[in-house]
Amino acid sequence: LEDTLARRVGLRLEIPGDTELARADDEVVWLRRDLGLVTQNLLVTSVPYRGTDQFTADTAVALRNALGRRAVRSQTPGSFMTTNDRDLPVLTEPVEIDGRYAFEARGIWEMTDDFMGGPFFTYLIPDADDGRLYVIDAFTFAPSKGKRNYMQQLEVIARSARVADAS
Repeated sequence: LEDTLARRVGLRLEIPGDTELARADDEVVWLRRDLGLVTQNLLVTSVPYRGTDQFTADTAVALRNALGRRAVRSQTPGSFMTTNDRDLPVLTEPVEIDGRYAFEARGIWEMTDDFMGGPFFTYLIPDADDGRLYVIDAFTFAPSKGKRNYMQQLEVIARSARVADAS
């Protein structure tokens, strides 16, 4: 999985052995850990890096909503993952990942036309040298369970991000 991610997106993560590849194409890699009633998910992609004006809540939400619409569906026809910024605000802060400035957004997600949702965080990690902005979107689905520990586990994985060597 680590090689697939590096080859398709250009990013390396320290991925637990029980993680599965839910989807991989030229634009997005979806990694998923199924822990019974709990699923932990990472969507990873990259987009062109235009500059620091991309480090906003609106950009993070737009990027994760595009990923959700494209990749994450439920059993309900036409349903897809989106950000719910009506009920709770999306909180942002600068962070450091791999010695680089990065941008973090946190909030809650939901499925359109379905009754699923939970917490998410999104990291935007720039690589100005290669003109890429790496996007790591992490979310958990854990009905009737505490989500804090599952999100912290995803945070450890996401913060292991390293730009892959071009070779």
